[in-house]
Amino acid sequence: MSGFVGTWKLESSENFDDYMKAIGVSFMIRKMAATAKPEQTIVQDGEDEYTITTKTSFKTTVLKFKLGVEFDHETPDGRKVKSLVTKESDDKWKQVDKGDKEVITFRQIIDGCYIMTMEFNGVRCVRKYVKA
Repeated sequence: MSGFVGTWKLESSENFDDYMKAIGVSFMIRKMAATAKPEQTIVQDGEDEYTITTKTSFKTTVLKFKLGVEFDHETPDGRKVKSLVTKESDDKWKQVDKGDKEVITFRQIIDGCYIMTMEFNGVRCVRKYVKA
């Protein structure tokens, strides 16, 4: 069973507004997203198959994937992309979203916390989650 499995609540966020601005998220949506305190539930559906459900008071999104297999996905900000999630180690995944922009998201477990690092064009955002 993966260390990612469980329900996680956002504890802290660094540079989220700059990241959203860099990927082209509108001012209004950025302001709404900045106030959201997402909860992510990660479920292992089979060998190397996962579902990540992200809930906020504004929106719920679902990311369903198999490690190493490319899939079509719509990002929370509405971009249609081809995504690939790969396992870099037992405690680290890398997600590459390719569309009109290429965005990289790292998910890792560090000291019992779930850390999401999102990068685009030199802009990086780090969001720290703790077990709910």
